[in-house]
Amino acid sequence: MKLNRFTAGIIMTAFIGAGILVSSQPVHAASWHSGTPTVLRGKWRTKVLHESGTPYTRRGYLSVKSHSFNWHAAFVPDPSFGAHAKYQRLSKGNYIIAGRNYANVPAGGVVLSYHVRLYNRHKLYFKGLGTEKFWPGHVYYKY
Repeated sequence: MKLNRFTAGIIMTAFIGAGILVSSQPVHAASWHSGTPTVLRGKWRTKVLHESGTPYTRRGYLSVKSHSFNWHAAFVPDPSFGAHAKYQRLSKGNYIIAGRNYANVPAGGVVLSYHVRLYNRHKLYFKGLGTEKFWPGHVYYKY
């Protein structure tokens, strides 16, 4: 009787140990998450910017919602809209957010991605990546 309990205990311990070793999966901290980070949500704008060589002044605007974002750079004629947003946290305060733009593009949309550097809860840096990388990045303030 004691031998059967002892053997059953060893077998049970072996199965639990093997299960722990087999079921452990690597964790990737830089994985993509759906939506947008809570700390980035809200309305943002730049300070008044002056276009060199002209009397024009404008502001850039950024609106971040839970699953979309809208970016209108200061001297860019068309705003960029990203639906079905997702984000990747690179490090503390550094994010990449991406979304699909369905306006005036083929079916399925075009992926737009941006780098966001959060300085504090009221100040961030926003710069385009990919096709949007040619537009200058600016510092935005929450309003």
